[in-house]
Amino acid sequence: MKNSTNVVVIGGGITGCAILYHLAKMGWTDSTLIERQELTSGSSWHAAGGVFTFLGPNPVAQIHKYSYQMYSELESAGYNCGLHVTGGLNLCRSLEELESYKIVQSAVRRLNIDSEFISLEDAVTHAPILDTSNLIGAVWTPEGGHVDPASATQAFAKAARDLGATIHRHCPVIETNQLPNGNWQVVTNEGTIETEIIVNAAGLWGREVGTLAGIK
Repeated sequence: MKNSTNVVVIGGGITGCAILYHLAKMGWTDSTLIERQELTSGSSWHAAGGVFTFLGPNPVAQIHKYSYQMYSELESAGYNCGLHVTGGLNLCRSLEELESYKIVQSAVRRLNIDSEFISLEDAVTHAPILDTSNLIGAVWTPEGGHVDPASATQAFAKAARDLGATIHRHCPVIETNQLPNGNWQVVTNEGTIETEIIVNAAGLWGREVGTLAGIK
């Protein structure tokens, strides 16, 4: 382990690896991710992996659209995410839901997210196992599907490494100590690394990592 780096990302799940990739992509290649066990060994590996864009509010929809496009770009670059583009259905069981989806459709149209209200018969063509007996409508969104969470995480990790970032596995963080110059010491079982910035991407263990820095 080197003695210093610009950024230390703590946590090797989908969020940590995506952050590391984006830092490296923007030129911060002297960035290091530290994972206490294996990549995706926390909550990422058993996530559903759903990728959808029809939702609100608009900033959230924009992030989802960006994620959908990012997985496609990674796949095109040879980084397998296990992406399956199936489109997505939103089902309406009440008039309130129907009105709510009309509002969402109007909002996401500004982000160039395509959607359309379709008949229940058409909904069954997209999802043959669908029971429509309690439904009154459906919204179809062509931009949607699912990824394999473990493959997507590994894709971000490999792309980040290829750009020059560093990943340490089986390397639990023991301490984080702020120095007089404002930098941080990250103490691990493999050594100590000094950094300007720590990113807490530890997921379910985020509180514990924060506690190391005196944050509650």
